[in-house]
Amino acid sequence: MKISLGTGWPLCACASLLLALPAAAQVSVAGSKPKFDVLARKVEKHGDHTVTLVRVKPPILPKTPAPAPQPEPTAEEQAIAVRRAGKSYESIALTADVYVGTHTVTELSWMEEGVTYRALSNVDFRLLTQLADVETKDSVYLWFPFVCAAEGEMPDGIGTDDLKKLNPNHADYVFLGSAKEQKSAAKGLDLLDYMHAYAQLNREKLKGDLAKREADELAAEEKRKNSPPPSPVITFWLETGAKR
Repeated sequence: MKISLGTGWPLCACASLLLALPAAAQVSVAGSKPKFDVLARKVEKHGDHTVTLVRVKPPILPKTPAPAPQPEPTAEEQAIAVRRAGKSYESIALTADVYVGTHTVTELSWMEEGVTYRALSNVDFRLLTQLADVETKDSVYLWFPFVCAAEGEMPDGIGTDDLKKLNPNHADYVFLGSAKEQKSAAKGLDLLDYMHAYAQLNREKLKGDLAKREADELAAEEKRKNSPPPSPVITFWLETGAKR
């Protein structure tokens, strides 16, 4: 007997349908094109987009292949593991508000032991977002950058006097806080020391890499505008014994 998907489904039902399927239900999104026995089909429109829902007869699925064996670590990976064996691993989420004005200034903030610390830097932290981790003498920092760029000067009143302490000819930062607070922010400052030294040493390469990333993003956006993706086709079925 042919099973109907029903009539009059609102578009939001497309997502709701998939979320409401029993745990035993199987869902696949069109990519490869196996042959299915189609039971019902429905096309939903949302503005200038369409979504096609196709309910099919449960297919006979191949057995899940055994996972591929893990490759042996390379000599370089082994050397890194040995070098880092005695070091502590730290995670730091660093927020960087970059003000792109006459002189680029980045306002930095992070937390240690529940306390928020701040610093000002003359480094454009958009240059450093590609660093996956940072290794210092005693630690390996897994840092999570939250970088936001704004055109224009830093708002008045935010570290105005402290900006004068930055060395305009060198990658530099100034901690915003007391000497006591500075001692408590040792991990974050260790990370910033490394990152500013890295930025100074690799400034031109980092600028070139950022320019390329931005150009690639613009090209990808233009391609998306000129070649929109095809309308999705969602193929799904219910396994035998699953409640409808």
